Amino acid sequence: MDMNSTDQATLQRLRSKTGYSSDTTSYGNECVARAFTESSVAFVSGWTELETVFDAAVSALGTCIRDHDGSPLLQEGGVYDGCWLESTGTANAEVLSRFVPDAAESTMLAFARYQRSDGLIPYKIAADGPVFRQIQLVTPPVRSAWHHYRVADASPSFLSRIYDTYSAYDRWLVANRDTRKTGCIEAFCTYDTGHDLSPRFWHVPNSPFRGEPDRYDPDNPRLPFIAPDLTASVACSRDYLARIAEEFGSDVVAPDTWLHAAGQMREAMFTQCFDEKDRFFYDRDAYGEFVRVQSDVLMRVLASEAVPLELFEELLCTYLLNTRKFYSDVPFTSIALDDPRCFQSSEHNSWAGAVNFLTIIRAPHMFEHYGHSAEFMTAANQLMQAFADVKKFPQCLNPWTGEEGYTELYSPAILSVLDYIERMHGVQAATDGSVWCNARPPVPSSADRPRERSSAYRRKISGNEYELVCGSDRAYLFLNGRAHAEFPNGTRLVCDRSGRVSGITGLVPRTVLGELTLYSSLPDQHGERSFALEISANETLEIDGESLQCKAKHNYLPPQF
Repeated sequence: MDMNSTDQATLQRLRSKTGYSSDTTSYGNECVARAFTESSVAFVSGWTELETVFDAAVSALGTCIRDHDGSPLLQEGGVYDGCWLESTGTANAEVLSRFVPDAAESTMLAFARYQRSDGLIPYKIAADGPVFRQIQLVTPPVRSAWHHYRVADASPSFLSRIYDTYSAYDRWLVANRDTRKTGCIEAFCTYDTGHDLSPRFWHVPNSPFRGEPDRYDPDNPRLPFIAPDLTASVACSRDYLARIAEEFGSDVVAPDTWLHAAGQMREAMFTQCFDEKDRFFYDRDAYGEFVRVQSDVLMRVLASEAVPLELFEELLCTYLLNTRKFYSDVPFTSIALDDPRCFQSSEHNSWAGAVNFLTIIRAPHMFEHYGHSAEFMTAANQLMQAFADVKKFPQCLNPWTGEEGYTELYSPAILSVLDYIERMHGVQAATDGSVWCNARPPVPSSADRPRERSSAYRRKISGNEYELVCGSDRAYLFLNGRAHAEFPNGTRLVCDRSGRVSGITGLVPRTVLGELTLYSSLPDQHGERSFALEISANETLEIDGESLQCKAKHNYLPPQF
């Protein structure tokens, strides 16, 4: 490898970073230090502020992990004392799987442990036990559990427990949250979706009637709402229950049964909640009218894999990448920017307009699932400008300035920093069993932050230690200390779990030209191989003998104004 002196120095600095210190008197810090030692994760960067915030996130993560009856339990953090199903036990734990897998697994299983005999799962696990007042369901819990199983090599017994738990939960939801017999899932209150202060729920109670999750206020004329995000989440969990059923074979319900049920629920969601004129998903109230508030409900539906690719691309252009809608300078707002009800203050627990870290942590799966990695990287680069200035890990950011808002030491913010840095210029265990070596280093937008800065990332996966250096225009990958591959920045090198390179994906809007070089670092590889590279945004090329063949390609969709 022909690395310049700056990149060589960056690699040496990475190799000298041996671990993260821990306060052994803190249970959470000890969990984090042990996990980071085992995974060998470390990050260095010439963008000093970014390296500082990564290290601060590692240190802060321990404050959000507590001993719960002998097992680690992730906390939401900040003013939120407890573990919520909509976030802590799903989206947050799904990211935690890559960093502290033991805590992620025990957090997911805690909800199964406290399931009621009728199938209901607590919406929150507090210090004094489970709370069942509402459902507060957003991220599909079975999808999060399946991804943990794939990324962290969890045991079949974990998957079996998840299957039994959420099969029963599905039955409870159908029996108690489809009172209008539409085939969809209903919201009885604001807190069912965690949309505090959102105009979506103006003139609707915050909690279910008398604190009972199967009742809504009979004197509220607009309830219940047929909710697209709740419906999409349950349908997505059914898809993943089908995957578990397929994994287990004939001992459980046939996979096709779950897939059929998921398809029926999505069809009902389109019938009840999709407005053909606006091309948007809305709640439908008891009068049969749409609740015309354009909110991050759309991203929740898309993150639940609920629409075909063509519609996803349409909605991405029309709404999520539209600067009049949700694509603020620091993306993504919780209410459309052109709605006069959009209140952009980040000083409260508010889904009335501010950018929420729960939206940020849920966003990557949506883009990756539909094959639009390059658009995600463009949005992530904007977020990195705000991440570099993070000091307290808040719940909300100002969509105009990125200024930190409400609360601090909030686990979705801490985990988002770790997640996004790894996704942009790190080594990541992917949910399909592959290893992603991401070379899309963020570019500082401020003039006082020079653009040409190298970075390096280290991670151990399946016994192999990867070191990735992103220089000014090329990336260098080492496997177990030996030169393994060299490829252009703006791409993602894909390996299998043994480290064998299988393909490459374009992560930037432009066509990347250059060369992919593979070195003989594996026992059965002999000699150096090089491939002339020309790769577009969202294009994946597979190695086929001595050539690269296109496996998938999606047009890049630029921001709309």
